[in-house]
Amino acid sequence: MISACTMITNPFTFDYPVYEACYNALQFAKQLVIVDGADDPTECNQLVASLRGPYRDAKIKIVRNFWDPDNPLMEVEQRNLMLKSCNESWIAPFDADEIFHENDFDFLRKFPVKHVNQNLLIMSYKHFYRDYFTIGTGPWWSQFREFMFEKSMGYKYGPVGEKHGPEIC
Repeated sequence: MISACTMITNPFTFDYPVYEACYNALQFAKQLVIVDGADDPTECNQLVASLRGPYRDAKIKIVRNFWDPDNPLMEVEQRNLMLKSCNESWIAPFDADEIFHENDFDFLRKFPVKHVNQNLLIMSYKHFYRDYFTIGTGPWWSQFREFMFEKSMGYKYGPVGEKHGPEIC
């Protein structure tokens, strides 16, 4: 029922917790979509192999796509490709440095079934920055974001990374 999706390029080079992020997403999602923009697919292949250990039957879909560093809209294009590649009726996008909390797995898994009249889930979250111990607070840090939405809503990312409904795009 839920496709979790992310985009990565050289995640281990930048020491992102991408394994933990993908592992946690597989705790509630039926499908994991990874858009890989690296020139060398080795890191993404290692990630998927390590995830397939505990999740042999998981539906992990890798979409390989060239990332043009000179294209100012490259991130937007990659994010929209990520959404388009999801097969389930609900989508839970996340960045390679975002980790779903284990206390939320059950709630996220059941949300689409329990709340059939809703098509969007907005939740609060914490920003860690500089290290794993510093939490960003204050008016310049967003406290809420869309965690999941129905694919039928037609969400797309815009030029600065925000999502827009079909009436805007």
